[in-house]
This record gives sequence, C-alpha cells and structure tokens, in this order.
Amino acid sequence: MKKKVNSWDTKWSPKAIEMYNEYLKIANVYELNFNGDYGIWELTGIPYPHAIKALLYKESNPKEEIH
Repeated sequence: MKKKVNSWDTKWSPKAIEMYNEYLKIANVYELNFNGDYGIWELTGIPYPHAIKALLYKESNPKEEIH
C-alpha cells in the first residue's frame, strides 16, 4: 500500500482528485449566493461543490481544503 501511495502524482489520492474534479464541474454551474457558510465536508474530506464555488470566488485554491 505504501508503494502505491508513493506513486501518486499529487498529495491526494486518485479517488479524491476524481471526486474533486466531479465536484468542480458541478460548482462551475452553481450560482453563488454567499451567506458566509462554506458547508460541512468533514465526512469525505473534499469540499462540496457549493464550497468549491465559494472558495473560487474568494480566489482561494479549493484543493488546499482537501484533507
């Protein structure tokens, strides 16, 4: 398993990047009505589409929020 992890191109797993990219597609069609809440993404460790949209609006890198 460690060998597989060491083969990743990024600090995130391929599955996390796949989920993030799908969420990013969804986020790009969202209309942003910011209320100060980024939402809860603790269960997956990946920001939900609405949070990605808010982070992009604030010119933050949503990938830095993956944990």
